[in-house]
Amino acid sequence: MSSSNTNTSAWYVATKLQSPLVRSDIIRRPHMEEELCRFVTTLPLTLLSAPAGYGKTTLLSALPSLLPDHPMAWITLEAEDNDPVRFIGLLTTALQKLHSECGNSVWPLISGAGVSGPSIKHAMGVLINDIVRYLQEPFILVLDDLHYVTEPAIY
Repeated sequence: MSSSNTNTSAWYVATKLQSPLVRSDIIRRPHMEEELCRFVTTLPLTLLSAPAGYGKTTLLSALPSLLPDHPMAWITLEAEDNDPVRFIGLLTTALQKLHSECGNSVWPLISGAGVSGPSIKHAMGVLINDIVRYLQEPFILVLDDLHYVTEPAIY
């Protein structure tokens, strides 16, 4: 990671940005794993939705071992991430795991106090441009527990 974003990416706990370890005692669901792999490798967006406790995170955490050749970024969301600046920072940090230059120009835009709506929109546009520039190959982005995000500006 370049020095320009080292301090700002350190705002986030590293475990929020990696898939949970797959326990050895889980019950494998080969059919569901196969379907998930097919969806995430052929469709531009896959939404996995089920009630709490149905194993969504467990299924998704198997992706790195099921698709080892597919770049993947992971964010585990919480209620405090329902803030546009925090969300963009998390997203930028996660994407920088795929390419260290992706999002470097976003940090100055979201680091100042009093970041407003238009600034958020501009920062997101800059991040999208970086995604197009640096992440030209398909990748997987997991937003685990997305139900915590309700802020319209984020969507």
